[in-house]
Amino acid sequence: MIFDITYQLSKLSTCSHVSIELKNVTKKFGETTAVNNVTFSVKEGELMALLGPSGGGKTTVLRMIAGLEMPTAGDVFIRGQRVNDLSVQHRNIAFVFQNYALVKWKRADVKARVAELLNLFGLEGLERRYPHQLSGGQRQRVAIARALASKPGVLLLDEPFGAVDAKIRQELREWLVTLHNELNVTTIFVTHDQEEALEVSNRIVIFSRGVLEQVGSPREVYEQPANEFVARFIGVMNVLEPEVHNGVARIGELEFPPHGQAEGQKLRIGFRPYAVQISSDVAQHRYRAVLRRTFFLGVLLRVELELPSGLVLRARMTKEEYAQQGMEDGKAVSFQIRQYRVLAGDNAGLPPEGELSDQAAPTVSGKLGVA
Repeated sequence: MIFDITYQLSKLSTCSHVSIELKNVTKKFGETTAVNNVTFSVKEGELMALLGPSGGGKTTVLRMIAGLEMPTAGDVFIRGQRVNDLSVQHRNIAFVFQNYALVKWKRADVKARVAELLNLFGLEGLERRYPHQLSGGQRQRVAIARALASKPGVLLLDEPFGAVDAKIRQELREWLVTLHNELNVTTIFVTHDQEEALEVSNRIVIFSRGVLEQVGSPREVYEQPANEFVARFIGVMNVLEPEVHNGVARIGELEFPPHGQAEGQKLRIGFRPYAVQISSDVAQHRYRAVLRRTFFLGVLLRVELELPSGLVLRARMTKEEYAQQGMEDGKAVSFQIRQYRVLAGDNAGLPPEGELSDQAAPTVSGKLGVA
């Protein structure tokens, strides 16, 4: 058979709500700080994503939870018990690397558990196959099944779907959510794929350069980013730098309130593609543009708008809206920007989204044109 037990695990004392907690955890490799003063907790039965660019510290955090790396400072708790000095084998944790590393399970007393997992994972009939006889998706399901064989309290996944093609990756995402709902095992997975984290997890921990930038639900980190890094890293954002003249911040044809900036100073404006409302009626909205290019994304379409000044903006439309308005590349359109944010740098908090009225230009006071 193709299963083996990842770790022989002993049970830790249980905690009713918090499964894993990191308190002021720092990890250094020589003079390099890979993780810097990180604090967060994972609820019992939660499916949490650790998200960030390469080198952000997310895999190092996962390895410290597993016991494969020891913190330089701070503490790791599992169900209320400090585990800094506890070995991997005694943490009741299963770990699945991106490399499947499948080997045979040699024990004779695990037939019932294997049969249960084969059925649960849709792998019936494959138990006698060798790893090279399985597809990438099957191998990854086997790796997770193997890790769950000993009924661990926590499952850790490092880039679990990075080695399969897009179609299989989507199927595995859906399968992981279903599996998690059925087993209710606390699961933490590392990914650099924003879409994957948004689609799969209950909450997301976002890292950058070893620093925890934000913890929140997919909706929270997308709609209420803590800072500019999160706003730009999660999803797509148009970012502009209008300059203040005569009390109005302008870039090309676009105008925004000055938000306290002095004459001649620039501010940074960001807005999501969904905040750009487009009409095929060139008289409906304040600004004019040409639909330069359309990208098919399935249910949604991403479109690029080119303004007379040459400024290019990204927007999104549904297929139905696109068809109803008779949109096509090269078509003249009008548009408005409904919501935007003033960006304040990676480490500074962001103010709430502002709203622009469609027709009125901002005045010197900045009051007109802002809802």
